[in-house]
Amino acid sequence: MELQQLLSRLWRAGLLGVGACLALIPFVDRPDLPSGVALGWASGIAASRLLYMRLARMDDQDPDQAVRNIQFSSFARLSLSVLALLIAYKTPGVFDLMATGFGLLLTPAISLMFGMVEAQRSTSSWEKTK
Repeated sequence: MELQQLLSRLWRAGLLGVGACLALIPFVDRPDLPSGVALGWASGIAASRLLYMRLARMDDQDPDQAVRNIQFSSFARLSLSVLALLIAYKTPGVFDLMATGFGLLLTPAISLMFGMVEAQRSTSSWEKTK
């Protein structure tokens, strides 16, 4: 599967998860938990999207500019994560700090899971053609 298709599947699943977290807010006793997960997950999706946009522009750049873009992208991802955690820290009744941290970890974890499933699928289809 192409990287763009895999990432679009990741982003759609992430947005569905953020929507599910936001839909749970009126029905739980502690609404700061799903809102914290939604904040962290949305921040992770935005950081993933920024990383992909930087990687897509690297094809026609010289190596020095590409290295600077990778460094800036890493800094942007870190900044988005720190911003989400800072928002959760400053508004303890609205967002739970631990839930926000958990939400930040969901995008890379789901990305890893999708990659493993796709690798298993491509390996099993390759073995069938032997």
